[in-house]
Amino acid sequence: MITINGRFITQNTTGVQRFAREILLASRANNSRWLDAAELATPSELVGEAGEFAKAIGLAPRCIGTRQGHLWEQIDLCAATADRSLVNLCNTAPILKRKQVVVLHDAAVASIPINYSLRFRAWYQFMIRAYGSRAAILATVSQFSAQEISGTSKFLVVE
Repeated sequence: MITINGRFITQNTTGVQRFAREILLASRANNSRWLDAAELATPSELVGEAGEFAKAIGLAPRCIGTRQGHLWEQIDLCAATADRSLVNLCNTAPILKRKQVVVLHDAAVASIPINYSLRFRAWYQFMIRAYGSRAAILATVSQFSAQEISGTSKFLVVE
């Protein structure tokens, strides 16, 4: 069983959330078999547009845990997927999980640090380093982003 980190569905739609939505919609439209073995884990019940999106990709969301935001991801999601593969499409993921795919979109936090608080920059840089040493697969959306994030080409690039 594959679990998709559905936290993005509960957030305002920006570029990374749109990427996640489009990847899942395209996967369903192209009859990709990986969604047939997937579940969508969310930090809260999906209502309105979020619920409609879950129906459009043919996945019944499973609300897990009691927390929200990063704490939900780091504690509740990690515990609920201990024996499963996890797919994270929007930059963040449980840092202690090994059996997962993490899609990192860019390193704007490092390249344009003035746009982010010191606390956020420290957390984000810590997460990227942790994923690099623990996650099964790191993916990004371009060679430029791969080089910007790590200075290497060790990423799976999804273009």
